[in-house]
Amino acid sequence: MTSMGPAKVYDSIAVMPIVMSGGDPGREDIADALTDEVTKRLYQVAALRVKATAAVLPYRKNPKLIREAGRELGVKALVMSRALLSAGRLRIVVELVDAETENMLWTDTYDEEMSDIVILQSRVAQEVARNVRVRLTPDEQARLAKSQKVSPALRIINLPLIFNF
Repeated sequence: MTSMGPAKVYDSIAVMPIVMSGGDPGREDIADALTDEVTKRLYQVAALRVKATAAVLPYRKNPKLIREAGRELGVKALVMSRALLSAGRLRIVVELVDAETENMLWTDTYDEEMSDIVILQSRVAQEVARNVRVRLTPDEQARLAKSQKVSPALRIINLPLIFNF
């Protein structure tokens, strides 16, 4: 396989509001907390410009096309996610999308117990950082992998749902 030149570096990103499947508006606090935690972890990478959570939250109520959102936010890539909380487990599909071409750069699905939410946040942040192709220092790699306190909004875990994936 031949190389087409250096890989594009996506050094500016926005973690878009995570969409909770199932239409339960009571779960938006969980989605907001997850969005904020992943954003905070990615902000720890010096080579990466990350839009603040407050800048992206208006897009939950006013979704835009990928190119339009990318232009308005001034970023090269968007992290877009859909999640479902069911029986104490959180399943989240994460996509990293080129804001200009709308091409998918990376995607993965995570299925974790809510008690492991810190591990989930860490894994998502690590994979996004790896796939935007910015250089990470060993210290940044360690900080992304480190477990941190769980946001109070993410401690709401014993709410049964009536649907599954």
